Amino acid sequence: MLLFPVLAVAASPWHCADGHGYVAGLAADGHYNVLLPADGPPNGDNPEKWTVVTDDATRNSFTGSYMQVLPDDRDSYNEVHGEGSFTMTGLEFRIRVRAPGRHTLFLRWTGGDSVGGGDSLYVVMKDASSGKAMPAPPTYRPKVASICESGRFAGCCYDRVTHACPCREWGSVGDPMVGPINDPTCPIWVDQPSACSRYGMECLAGHGELELVSRPIWYLFAGQEYGNVMNFDSEPWDGTCEAGGTGTADTGLDLASWDLQAGDYSLVFYPREDGTALDAFYLATPENSAAPNATFRMALGDSTIDGCDGPAARARSEPNGTGGSAPADEKRGSGGTAPNLASGGDGSVSGGVVFLLLVCGALGGACGMCGWVRHQVEMNRSPLAPPKVRFPAVLMWRTPPSVPLREVSVGTLSDSATPYTAPMPPLGGAGGASSIA
Repeated sequence: MLLFPVLAVAASPWHCADGHGYVAGLAADGHYNVLLPADGPPNGDNPEKWTVVTDDATRNSFTGSYMQVLPDDRDSYNEVHGEGSFTMTGLEFRIRVRAPGRHTLFLRWTGGDSVGGGDSLYVVMKDASSGKAMPAPPTYRPKVASICESGRFAGCCYDRVTHACPCREWGSVGDPMVGPINDPTCPIWVDQPSACSRYGMECLAGHGELELVSRPIWYLFAGQEYGNVMNFDSEPWDGTCEAGGTGTADTGLDLASWDLQAGDYSLVFYPREDGTALDAFYLATPENSAAPNATFRMALGDSTIDGCDGPAARARSEPNGTGGSAPADEKRGSGGTAPNLASGGDGSVSGGVVFLLLVCGALGGACGMCGWVRHQVEMNRSPLAPPKVRFPAVLMWRTPPSVPLREVSVGTLSDSATPYTAPMPPLGGAGGASSIA
């Protein structure tokens, strides 16, 4: 197991499912560990690390503060072949799982610049004790063929906004060294020799062929729907990615999901390119498998760390409701309007009120507030709400109908099998002698 220096004054707190059943982490809350690169201090001189940024160069972070891999000097980490390849800087959030089952990740992230760099990252879920990557459910992806070995392709058309480089077959272009002329769908032509020797390009095999990804241990988030707009709000919660991917644009065919047992884990984000930026993450759980909608927002203090060593955390803003953050005073526990716990919205009595009524019954009515509680229930008003009395809310776990996620019986990395060799990406989007910027 590789050991990395950790830039942290103390172990970060655990994140766990809150009263709504989801796990969420806000970068600005600072509940993380920064893992320094293996070739960084004190072992080397690589200065790159996840760094707090508080300027407005990347727009619409929840708080104006987020994490970014800096310095953004156009480095790329696209040769990932297995667990040992993740030697770059990492951003680690500790996750405590209580209910076993499917956990699905949604990211609020964006690229770091407008010329094709800093647009991608990897995500790995690790066992907190051993540090070993947790394999994800099997999946499929489109089969690819090397542009070097196949006599079928003349080159590819690179789009520095989307970072895709779809291959063109011989006969579909004129001069293969020049590429298509006056073709708006081919902004930058990469000829076959360059695509092979400099970029290790791979092309879709076509004909609907798929290949097996049996035990992926990482997910790639690369490229976004609206390109390099450097705006967290362009895709408020990105859920699509590629299992075991390394290219400049992910397929968007996978969800970052893990089937986890109860226990402790580390969710670690690694850059594929420096400059990539992260604002927040959201982990759907068996208690709440629904995805956050575009209007779900977080504020300082919204990371779900409360009660992770004891009772369930307090409830926060609803991810599937009308959106928006819960009022600041409610999140801080300093007053404000308490939720109506007397009614579940359909006239039913909530768990908090039932609990109080059971207490009153056990006391045989001796409790001085029992009559008041019953009166409040009859009036369909929460006995836990102001203005008369404010008691700690008794929150019940909310378990909505489970949303089934796609799962197929299929191959990538196995402890006993020959490791899958991930393809070299087409173009790094990361400068240097072998990049197109």
